[in-house]
Amino acid sequence: YGGIQRARAAGPEFRTATIVTSSIGDITQLEGDLLSVSAKALRRNLVDAAHRKGLEVHAWTVNDVPTMNFLIGIGVDNIITDDPALLREVLEERATLSNAEKTLLRLAEPRLRRGDGVPPHTLVPRFLQLSTQVQRMEGEA
Repeated sequence: YGGIQRARAAGPEFRTATIVTSSIGDITQLEGDLLSVSAKALRRNLVDAAHRKGLEVHAWTVNDVPTMNFLIGIGVDNIITDDPALLREVLEERATLSNAEKTLLRLAEPRLRRGDGVPPHTLVPRFLQLSTQVQRMEGEA
């Protein structure tokens, strides 16, 4: 932590990050420009609090689609992964979603995060099934 303080004192052109694996208390109070947080520790309220304080939130290390979707949904600024092609695929797929589909994904966040004993590969088909129903309803409206 002393290194971060020295780097910040050297000049505003030096961006600093605090890498957080676990904590007690409000990590948004730490000095730095961004928080680099284990994906397992991230929740929407932490991301929102960090953003209110002008901090970026970087999540690490994420290599599965459900966790990527969860983290994108809660607004992290960066996802660190060993599989950038998979992340690119997820981002491209999300870019094609309608607002209704994005809402369904947001509603699914707790399930995406916890898994609820549901194998991750079954979440996407269930989501697509719900999405199709929503699209039909939108067409009828």
